[in-house]
Order: sequence, then structure tokens, then C-alpha cells
Amino acid sequence: MYSRVLVCLLALALTLSACSAPISLPFVKTPTPEPTSTPTPTATPTPTPTPTPSPTPLPAARVELGETALFLGDFELARRQFQDAQAQAADDDTRAAAGVGIGRTLFLERNYPTAINQFVSVIQTYPASPHLADAWYWLAEAYSLQQLYRESADAYAKYLELRPGLIDGTIQEWRGDALLAAGDGLAAAEAFGKALNDPPPGDPVWLRIKQARAFAAGFDYTQAVTLYLDIYQTSSDDYARAQVDFLLGQTYLLLGETEQAYARFMDAVINFPTSYDSYSGLVELVNAGIPVSDLNRGLVDYFAGQYGLAVDALSRYIDSQQPNEATAYYYRALARRAMREYGNALDDFDTIIANFQADRFWSRAYDEKAFTLWAYLDQFDPAAETLLAYLEFAGEAADAPDKLYEAARIYERGGNLEKAAETWERLINSYPSAEKSYRGLFLAAVCKYRLQQYPEARTVFQRALVLAPEPKDQAAAYLWIGKTHQAEGNTDLAKAAWEQAVQRDPTGYYAERSAELIIGREPFTINNLFDLGYDLNAERPAAEAWLRTTFSIPPETNLSDMSSFESNPAFRKGNEFHRLGLHAQARDQFEIIRKENQSDPVQTFRLMNYLLERNYYRQAILSSRQILDLAHLDDAGTLGAPAYFNHIRFGVYYRDLVQQSADNEGLNPLFLLSVIRQESLFEPFARSSANARGLMQIVPATGQELASQLNWPPGYAEVDLNRPFVSIPFGARYLSRQRDYFGGSLYDALAAYNGGPGNTAIWDQLSNDDPDLFLEVIRADETRTYIMQIFEFFNIYRLIYEQKP
Repeated sequence: MYSRVLVCLLALALTLSACSAPISLPFVKTPTPEPTSTPTPTATPTPTPTPTPSPTPLPAARVELGETALFLGDFELARRQFQDAQAQAADDDTRAAAGVGIGRTLFLERNYPTAINQFVSVIQTYPASPHLADAWYWLAEAYSLQQLYRESADAYAKYLELRPGLIDGTIQEWRGDALLAAGDGLAAAEAFGKALNDPPPGDPVWLRIKQARAFAAGFDYTQAVTLYLDIYQTSSDDYARAQVDFLLGQTYLLLGETEQAYARFMDAVINFPTSYDSYSGLVELVNAGIPVSDLNRGLVDYFAGQYGLAVDALSRYIDSQQPNEATAYYYRALARRAMREYGNALDDFDTIIANFQADRFWSRAYDEKAFTLWAYLDQFDPAAETLLAYLEFAGEAADAPDKLYEAARIYERGGNLEKAAETWERLINSYPSAEKSYRGLFLAAVCKYRLQQYPEARTVFQRALVLAPEPKDQAAAYLWIGKTHQAEGNTDLAKAAWEQAVQRDPTGYYAERSAELIIGREPFTINNLFDLGYDLNAERPAAEAWLRTTFSIPPETNLSDMSSFESNPAFRKGNEFHRLGLHAQARDQFEIIRKENQSDPVQTFRLMNYLLERNYYRQAILSSRQILDLAHLDDAGTLGAPAYFNHIRFGVYYRDLVQQSADNEGLNPLFLLSVIRQESLFEPFARSSANARGLMQIVPATGQELASQLNWPPGYAEVDLNRPFVSIPFGARYLSRQRDYFGGSLYDALAAYNGGPGNTAIWDQLSNDDPDLFLEVIRADETRTYIMQIFEFFNIYRLIYEQKP
């Protein structure tokens, strides 16, 4: 939740003694909002709200509609549905549910004071409601974000009283965060201890560190030190151990045991130089005048991004020690390069190459020297020659093929296509079994095609065809053999080659693209009308019949029976998280169950349907494919399975939002669906390691840029990227903007979406408006695979939803 990071940061600074107080429910004064400017109508996307069915739904149904609108991120509609339900309901349970819904809507709109008052009102008005626990939970979250940490901890406790034995570990951890932020360290340590009895998925080491910090905040230094030492001895996570070293050092300083404190800081500096906590320890040592090896000091400074300090320390070490190993030279070179001292960096790399052939950094020095030459100095030929020189000394080394491949790539980057083709062909001749050798041969042929040496290119593509390890590679070779014939004006020969490609790898990228070339269809287009409608309820009986036949399931087996899951702790936790609207946490629990049952088609089928009904589309899609895998169906075979499975795997999820956004931006909705499937597998709370968020995996900087351009949504914040109501229009707008910038090319638009518009501009210039060539000149494997995957998804969507003439 949104309060986690804020609470933890504040807790670090608070060391107040513990206190206790009876639970209270303070109302919070709601500030008068400042007037806001009216969004510009022409710039604002108009996503279609969740439609309200006719006739007017009953109050309980309105609550469900409000929940759906909350899931989509349409807060205005959600509030309207909840308010109408509360006004129209004749029973307290429905009124309480609607009241909690109104509070959650206010919370998600970041109107925390009003949300607090709403939850307090529900608690006081409906004290016997089954929805009381929900109100207490969300009240705890809202209190925390208003820095009312004691009240937050007490509200968490009330939730636990009402809903014990479900998600106790998670709630106790969050309660501990609140108590620690409130200055009640010992109570926080107790809460964290309870959380450790039922820890969330993942390594509990960080929860244990929280508990040790809480003991220290409560002045129980003996317990804190004991726990820190045990964590250090038992954890295999170097970053955790570095943090423990630093926290132990701080604790020893508070106890006046400076010698032990400096020993912990020194341990972090020596053993965990990549951790920022080690840099913090280094600062403590330097400030205290404790001698630190210049080598260790330089390494820690480097990994902390303190490049000038790193160069100074490593230079002192080199000048005083005349080292017999390359570490200091290597990291000084990297630090110098980061400071744009390219000549000095190259000197250090050359020193390693000349003097430290047995060192672990010797091979890396060639790589980094070559990278410095081409990436920073535009010296492409010398960069490639650097890597080729490595082969003269270490041609039998395990990384020799990789260096030869990269040398060819550098020649290609520099525009020396003749040398690139020659070097890539040398790769498969010298190292025929190397992983990259076949791709190198293929790229050699592409280089010859770019040089308009079509007969020579065809010869190399034909060699690639003979050596192709998989059907998809055969299809690729045939496509390009056809392209060479097409370039020479031999249409019939070109079509014959493309027909061979189609047969080699049905549903694969090169086969599908060859089929388009045969009929002259542009990529990502549909010649016929398509219908996005389907009825899963009507299709399910046929799917169940197929399942029974395929896996010999007895007729008495109830394929809807979920009773076997009810005793599973992960299932119970997942349901409770889902009930609270904590979808990411619920997903984690349901994923545990999915993996536990992935060899059982019956259980997988049951779980698939259960999760689909609750909007966990990613898990439902994976489960559907797993059933088809268990039936031993290949990619082409899956399309012959009952429609039910394929409508789940390639569903039209978020239909209204997708259709409206596609129409607004002039995109095909099947194209937009294909992008969403690739980006997030329809999981609205997906988050990448690069902090890309939501269905369309938009990074925060791009999200802010789009929000500013569109002047929408009001009060935009990064968390809004988790709202399908925002993410889909944002992603569609960005795609259309890149498409328009690159002259209408959807290949370019996708490349820009994944690999950045700067890189795409370079690849676009090399491709001569040929989408097939554009794909092959993309130098980032991830981006190239990304386009191919979306292309394959689009064609499956087309096959499923296109109306045949």
C-alpha cells in the first residue's frame, strides 16, 4: 500500500519510548479544496465509463458496479454507484458496504481526511455490519497516510480482532510499521515477531531486520544486537548483511562500544562494496579518522557513484602499492569514464591488457575498451579491432565467440557492412556450435542484402536454411530468400519461398509475415470486419466436455467444485486480500496455488474459472495455456482447442476502454489488445524492475509528460498508472504519437515504445521504410523480440475475431 515506504522512512528517525492509549476515532478536518482549472476538452481523452445496465439495478448490484468501477479506476462512476446504493438500500449491510466503497473511493482519490471521516462514520453507524473489518482496515491505511500512526496501529488491531487467522502476518507487519513510526519500538518488535510466524512470500530477512530496528528504537539494545548478529550469520543476501553491519555499527555507537562499531562498518566496506549501506559505513569511518585501505575505499566510492573520490583513492592505492592485480586499474578506468576522462580510462584498460593477462578483469578490459571507443568516441573500427585482438591471445576462451559476434556488431554500427558480414560469417566458421553463431550467419546475410548484393545474400540465407536449428529459423531464412528474389523482380520465386516459410512454422512470426507478403497485406491490418463479442458461459460446456474426453475425467467429477482449495492457506489469504481490494497481494497468493496445481488439469480448470470471475486475467490466461500444454498441443494446435480456452487466452479484456482509446487514437483495438497482452498480460497492478507500471507499463516520467500534455486526469500522481481508466488512454496516446512521428509505421511505434524513440530513429534510417529490414536492424534483442511477439499476438487475435467472408 501507499503508506509502506513513508512509514518505514519515518520510523528510522523516531526513537521515542513506548506509550499506550485507548483506541480513538478522531475525525479529521477536511480542508476546503483550492479551485482547479478546467481541463482542455480537445486534449483530454474520453474513456468510456463502465456502462450502467438497464433496468436500474438494485442497491446490492450497484455496490458490485461500484467495485467494478473502482477496479477500472473510474472513481467518479464508482462514487456515484456507491452513493446511489447507499441512498436506495433498505438494509444496513448494503448501506455499510456502500459506505466503505465511498471511503475507498475517497482514499484512492487521495482525499485522506474525508476518507477517514467516512470510515469512522461507517464504524459508528453500523457496528454490527460484516463490512466493519473492511472499514477498520482502510481506516488504518488512511490514518497512516495522515501520519496518525498510533491510530493506524490501533485500527489494524481492530481489523485483526474481527478477521483473525487470515492475513495476520501481513497486517502485523504493517501494524509494526505504524507502531515504529509512532515511536513505540517494543510494541513494533512484538508485532514484527507475530508477523514472522506467518511471513509474506519471499525472504523474511527484511522483516527480521525491521524487528531488530524496532528493538533498538525501544532501547532494548541487547535484543537488537543479538538479532542483528543472527541475521548476519544466517542470511545469504549480501545487501541485507551490509545493512545489518551498518545498523549494528550504529547500535554499538549508541552503547559507546566504538571499537565494535568500527569493526562492523569495516566489515561492510571490505566484504560488501556494492551496497550503499557500505558507503554509509565508510563515511562513519572516515569521519572518525579510522584508516581504511584506499582500495576498499575506492571500490565503495565507485559503487556509490562518488567517482571523483573513487579515482583519488584508487590512484593513491596504485601509486603506493604498485599492485600485482588489476582491480584498482579496472574500477579507476570505469570511474574515469563516468567522469568523461576517456583517454585516461583507455590508458587504464591498456595497462590491464598489457600486464594482467591472468587476471579476472583482463577479458573485461577488452570489452570495456571497445565499448569506450565506439560508444563514447565514435571510433568503430578500432573498437572492433580491439575485440579481434583478444582472439589472437585467447581464441579458445569460452567468451571468444561472444567477442567475435560483438566485433561484427560494432562494424555494423559504424556502417562497415562488408567487414560486419565477413566477421559474422567467420563466427560460424570458427565456432559452429556457439550460441550466437547461427544468428551471426543470418545477420551476415542481412548485411549483404543491405549492400544490395542480392545473389550473395541469398547464398548465405540458403546456408542458414540448411543449418537452421528450428522451424522458426527455417521460416526466417525462406522469408529473406523471398525478399532477395523480390528485390531482383522475381515475384514468382519470391512467393514460392514465402509459401515454404508459411508451411515451416504455422503461427510463428516469419510464417505469418510471409503470408502477408504473399497477399500484399501491410503488418497489423485486417482486411475483413471483426467481432469482439463472445459468450464464455455459452462456450464453457463444450470446453468441459473436451476436458473430460482429453483427460479421461469421470462424469461425476464436478468441475466447478472449489472445496478442495478451501483449506489451502494461500487460497484463504488470496480471498481475503481480494475482498479488501488488495489485488497485488491476492495475486501473489493465487499464483502460489496456480503453480502448486499446474500438473492437474482439473484443479487448473477450476482455478482458471475462479480467477477469471475475479478479474485475475493473468493467472487465468496462464492456467488456460497450461491446460492446453498438458494436452500436448503446440502453438498451432491450441487454435483448434475449444473457443472457451482461446477466448480466455486472447480475451477482449477492458473492452470499452480499449475500444474507446483505440478509436480516439486511430488504432486497431486488436493491436492495442496485443500490446497490453505483451506488456502486462492484462494485470493492471503489474510493475517492472524499471518501475514501469500498469496495463501499458508506462514509466513515471512518461506518465507525467502525458498527464501534462492532456491536462488529465485531475491531480495526477504516479499511482494513477495502475488505473486501467488512465493507463489505456495514456498508452494508446503514446503509441499513436510515436506512430505519427515515424510516418505511420507501427513497427517503429512499437520499437519506440519499448526501446526509445532515439534508438528507433537510428534503426528507421537504416531500414529504407521496409518493415522486414527494420526488424532485422534493431540492435536490441529485447525490442526485436517484443515486436515479433506482438505481431504474433495480433495475428492470433485476428484469427479468433475476424469475420470470415
